[in-house]
Amino acid sequence: MTTPDSAATSRRFTSLVFGVVALVPLALITAWWLTGLVTLEGGNRIGLLGPLMVFAVTAVLWVASAITALVLALRSGARGAPVWVASIALGLVALCFVLSGITLTI
Repeated sequence: MTTPDSAATSRRFTSLVFGVVALVPLALITAWWLTGLVTLEGGNRIGLLGPLMVFAVTAVLWVASAITALVLALRSGARGAPVWVASIALGLVALCFVLSGITLTI
Protein backbone atom coordinates (compact mmCIF):
# COMPACT_ATOMS: atom_id res chain seq x y z
CA MET A 1 0.00 0.00 0.00
CA THR A 2 1.38 3.38 -0.91
CA THR A 3 1.16 6.37 1.34
CA PRO A 4 -0.02 9.72 -0.01
CA ASP A 5 3.52 11.06 0.33
CA SER A 6 5.07 8.24 -1.70
CA ALA A 7 2.36 8.59 -4.36
CA ALA A 8 3.15 12.31 -4.71
CA THR A 9 6.87 11.54 -4.95
CA SER A 10 6.15 8.93 -7.61
CA ARG A 11 4.05 11.47 -9.56
CA ARG A 12 6.84 14.05 -9.31
CA PHE A 13 9.42 11.61 -10.63
CA THR A 14 7.15 10.40 -13.43
CA SER A 15 6.38 14.01 -14.32
CA LEU A 16 10.08 14.80 -14.56
CA VAL A 17 10.66 11.74 -16.79
CA PHE A 18 7.79 12.68 -19.13
CA GLY A 19 9.01 16.28 -19.24
CA VAL A 20 12.57 15.29 -20.13
CA VAL A 21 11.28 12.82 -22.74
CA ALA A 22 9.43 15.71 -24.38
CA LEU A 23 12.07 18.39 -23.81
CA VAL A 24 15.25 16.79 -25.13
CA PRO A 25 14.03 15.76 -28.62
CA LEU A 26 12.14 19.04 -29.00
CA ALA A 27 15.26 21.01 -28.11
CA LEU A 28 17.26 19.07 -30.71
CA ILE A 29 14.60 19.54 -33.41
CA THR A 30 14.34 23.26 -32.61
CA ALA A 31 18.12 23.72 -32.74
CA TRP A 32 18.29 21.87 -36.07
CA TRP A 33 15.45 24.00 -37.42
CA LEU A 34 16.85 27.32 -36.24
CA THR A 35 20.25 26.42 -37.68
CA GLY A 36 18.59 25.76 -41.02
CA LEU A 37 16.72 29.06 -40.91
CA VAL A 38 19.78 31.08 -39.91
CA THR A 39 21.98 29.53 -42.58
CA LEU A 40 19.34 29.81 -45.31
CA GLU A 41 21.72 31.12 -47.91
CA GLY A 42 21.01 30.92 -51.60
CA GLY A 43 17.41 29.84 -51.05
CA ASN A 44 18.13 26.27 -49.94
CA ARG A 45 14.62 25.66 -48.64
CA ILE A 46 14.85 21.91 -49.13
CA GLY A 47 17.05 21.68 -46.01
CA LEU A 48 14.16 22.98 -43.90
CA LEU A 49 11.92 20.07 -44.83
CA GLY A 50 13.87 17.65 -42.61
CA PRO A 51 12.99 19.21 -39.26
CA LEU A 52 9.49 20.04 -40.51
CA MET A 53 8.80 16.41 -41.35
CA VAL A 54 10.30 15.12 -38.09
CA PHE A 55 8.16 17.54 -36.09
CA ALA A 56 5.04 16.81 -38.16
CA VAL A 57 5.34 13.09 -37.56
CA THR A 58 6.16 13.28 -33.84
CA ALA A 59 4.26 16.41 -32.70
CA VAL A 60 1.40 14.48 -31.09
CA LEU A 61 3.85 12.43 -29.04
CA TRP A 62 5.68 15.52 -27.73
CA VAL A 63 2.45 17.39 -26.94
CA ALA A 64 1.00 14.39 -25.11
CA SER A 65 4.19 13.84 -23.15
CA ALA A 66 4.51 17.50 -22.14
CA ILE A 67 0.86 17.77 -21.08
CA THR A 68 1.12 14.52 -19.11
CA ALA A 69 4.21 15.87 -17.36
CA LEU A 70 2.47 19.13 -16.49
CA VAL A 71 -0.68 17.41 -15.17
CA LEU A 72 1.34 14.98 -13.05
CA ALA A 73 3.49 17.80 -11.67
CA LEU A 74 0.48 19.91 -10.74
CA ARG A 75 -1.44 16.97 -9.22
CA SER A 76 1.54 16.05 -7.05
CA GLY A 77 1.87 19.60 -5.78
CA ALA A 78 5.40 19.78 -7.12
CA ARG A 79 7.21 23.06 -7.39
CA GLY A 80 10.39 23.72 -9.31
CA ALA A 81 11.93 21.33 -11.80
CA PRO A 82 8.96 19.13 -12.82
CA VAL A 83 6.72 22.11 -13.54
CA TRP A 84 9.46 24.09 -15.28
CA VAL A 85 10.55 21.19 -17.48
CA ALA A 86 6.97 20.55 -18.61
CA SER A 87 6.35 24.26 -19.21
CA ILE A 88 9.53 24.64 -21.26
CA ALA A 89 8.59 21.56 -23.31
CA LEU A 90 5.17 23.07 -24.06
CA GLY A 91 6.86 26.34 -25.00
CA LEU A 92 9.13 24.48 -27.43
CA VAL A 93 6.08 22.79 -28.97
CA ALA A 94 4.55 26.23 -29.53
CA LEU A 95 7.84 27.50 -31.00
CA CYS A 96 7.96 24.52 -33.37
CA PHE A 97 4.45 25.32 -34.57
CA VAL A 98 5.59 28.89 -35.26
CA LEU A 99 8.64 27.54 -37.10
CA SER A 100 6.32 25.30 -39.12
CA GLY A 101 4.38 28.34 -40.23
CA ILE A 102 7.56 30.21 -41.11
CA THR A 103 8.93 27.24 -43.04
CA LEU A 104 5.72 26.77 -45.01
CA THR A 105 5.54 30.45 -45.98
CA ILE A 106 9.15 30.70 -47.19
